[in-house]
Amino acid sequence: MPDDDDSMVRTMTVQSDHTQPAAATAPVPWRTLADGRGRLERRPAPTLRRGIAMFCLASAIALVSILVLGAVVIRSAAEKEALRDARVAAGILARTVVEPALQDGLLTGDPAAIDAMDEMVETSGLMSGDLVRIKLWTADGRIVYSDEPRLIGQVFGLDEDEADTLAGGPPAAELSDLSGPENAYERELAPRDGLLEVYRHVTLPSGENLLFETYSSYSRVTERRGEVLWEFAPVTVGAVVLLQLCQLPLVWTLVKRLRVSQRASERLLRRAIDASTAERRRIAGNVHDSVVQGLAGASFVIAGAVDQVERGGQPKVADELREAARGIRQSIRGLRATLVEIYPPSVSVAGLPAALADLVAPLRAQGLDADAVAPSAVELPRAVEALVFRVAQEALRNVAQHSGARSARLTLTVVPGLVRLEVADDGAGLDVDEALRRGDGHVGMKVLCDLAEEAGALLQIASTPGAGTTVRLEVEVP
Repeated sequence: MPDDDDSMVRTMTVQSDHTQPAAATAPVPWRTLADGRGRLERRPAPTLRRGIAMFCLASAIALVSILVLGAVVIRSAAEKEALRDARVAAGILARTVVEPALQDGLLTGDPAAIDAMDEMVETSGLMSGDLVRIKLWTADGRIVYSDEPRLIGQVFGLDEDEADTLAGGPPAAELSDLSGPENAYERELAPRDGLLEVYRHVTLPSGENLLFETYSSYSRVTERRGEVLWEFAPVTVGAVVLLQLCQLPLVWTLVKRLRVSQRASERLLRRAIDASTAERRRIAGNVHDSVVQGLAGASFVIAGAVDQVERGGQPKVADELREAARGIRQSIRGLRATLVEIYPPSVSVAGLPAALADLVAPLRAQGLDADAVAPSAVELPRAVEALVFRVAQEALRNVAQHSGARSARLTLTVVPGLVRLEVADDGAGLDVDEALRRGDGHVGMKVLCDLAEEAGALLQIASTPGAGTTVRLEVEVP
């Protein structure tokens, strides 16, 4: 593959009586019209393996989501259950152990009443289990008994929920706030999980209610939460996995049908393209074999008649015949240029340089000074060759139909890893910003953008009114 400009050869040069510059130099910076670089790599063709992989990935995401959501729900339910169990246990303890030992003297700080409670705590083994602290509160927030003597007689106040429970409301349980002043002596007893507070009202022999508060390790709630989670996790995971396994054959079948349908669509598309190509080839062949050959024969006949008429002494008639022959040859060139557009040469057969040279032929038929400069030999992927050819074809068509140019140049440069095509003219040019703002596809701009975007290439333009236009295409190659 040629790598430098020394290997560039001019594949076609059309001369005119007054040679014009090949193309005007763009006076403005390049403007990017389309940049599809890297886009092709992000769109791999669908395959059965990829379809199954996508399904498995989606299933894994769904499974994780269900597990996370299920874990949150189960943990919440388990925590509620553990708190309910703690409230029930506190109620049983209050009725069977604490209330029988209560004396009215606790309200006045009677030492005998306090001693009776201490004896109950010691003999019943109340503090030998999970409990680490008990307290008895009055309605004014005064602690009348605790297994921690330093708390007896202190006043801290009750919050709304505690007051409601003291008045006969339902038991309450919560995570202890160890930063509160009433919990100063519990901080050193608290494990890592914290302490669980359970409130329950108890009744003195006089009928007055006290608030019975217990402190126990919150790890019981955490343990119960984990037990419930592990009980339901196998069922949840198993159900989801079983559902995915049941769906897998269905997905396999759908993906296979999709592949069959896709292949059928591709075959139909290839047949349509082949039919269109065959029809264009037939029309081009018929026109070439009949009209073009007939006009060529007529041109030769007229050329021979010119000599005879001149020898017969009729110069005026000879001039008219000569002009007619010139017009016929011009028509032949126009027809051949049209045939190139109807059925362009195969890039893979003729080669990209030769195909690009043929694209310049229509400009010659219109009388433009046109050049096609390309390496003498090019080896590129077929897709890249097809893209370069199509963009060059569209750009040169715009030059011929819209630009009003007198000269044009097509330049193909091939360097390692990059193919660059430039089509420049000295025509009327255009205001790129205005054209982009209108979005009206000026001089085939929309067509060129679509071609480059779909192929993953870079398309740029440099133009200004009155100073010509240059279109550049850059394609990365391996």
